[in-house]
Amino acid sequence: MKCTSFSPTRKKSYKGFTLIELLVALGITAVIVAILVTVTATALEGYSTSRNLVKASREAKAAFDQITRDLESLTVRSGNDFDWLWISTDQNAPGPTGNTSPNSSRAVFFTAATDRYNGEINTTQDRGGDISAVGYQLLYRDPVTDTESQQFSTFVLYRQLINPDITFNSLIGQPDLESAYSSFQNNISQASNFVCENVYEFSLSFQVEFVEDGVTRSETILVVDSGGASSVNDFRIRGDGITSDGSDSDLSSGRVIAANVSLTIINDNALEALRNGVSNESVKLSLLEKNSYYFAKSILLPQP
Repeated sequence: MKCTSFSPTRKKSYKGFTLIELLVALGITAVIVAILVTVTATALEGYSTSRNLVKASREAKAAFDQITRDLESLTVRSGNDFDWLWISTDQNAPGPTGNTSPNSSRAVFFTAATDRYNGEINTTQDRGGDISAVGYQLLYRDPVTDTESQQFSTFVLYRQLINPDITFNSLIGQPDLESAYSSFQNNISQASNFVCENVYEFSLSFQVEFVEDGVTRSETILVVDSGGASSVNDFRIRGDGITSDGSDSDLSSGRVIAANVSLTIINDNALEALRNGVSNESVKLSLLEKNSYYFAKSILLPQP
């Protein structure tokens, strides 16, 4: 009898991943994606921080370069009762309602500016000499349209240079430089006077040196509206001495040897938040701490 042999039937084999392997792969993928997202976010944040710092440094440099040139050529004539430099805190602080600048100095003084007559010196029109009046002020404006708009206004530092001819006829030799300059005030925000933007705070202080009984000492006078012992709201260099807040009792025997300029520059994120309104003071301080940059420079003044 013929026997038929039967071979066992083999089950078909399928290649693939088990459920555990898929879960492990998904977990590894999720970790890699999370790392990539974190690295990308960190890189973008670093790029944004560096870009904001570069922009703020550029704005500060533009302001410091211009102010330094003007103050290093400061002109003061002694032996008279005229104002030669006037600095005060702006009582109408610039900025959106509720979020104005913490300090904004206004400055007017005389200087031998190299860009007088629009830089065309030693020409037939160069008649008034080499002394110009210059004014600095921080305003909250749209620098393009010269208006205050909700969407485009920013903190703009302006510099107004007065023609030497007009300076000679209208400003030099005035006992009250503030009043004499007031007629030029409305034109300071012209586009041609733009220096830099996003300047949230603009402050000036002065190093005053005294010689008493052969001993030299110096004192820093802050032109800020803080009410501190060394702070004043109005500071003037006159031909017969120094006055602050209308009094010369403490400063008349001193001489100004240096000016200190400080700027706080904010980025666009802080500016937008201030425009929209930040009523909570702690939130505003935290916002400014993360989105502002402080710069300071000391400038030696010419001595008679």
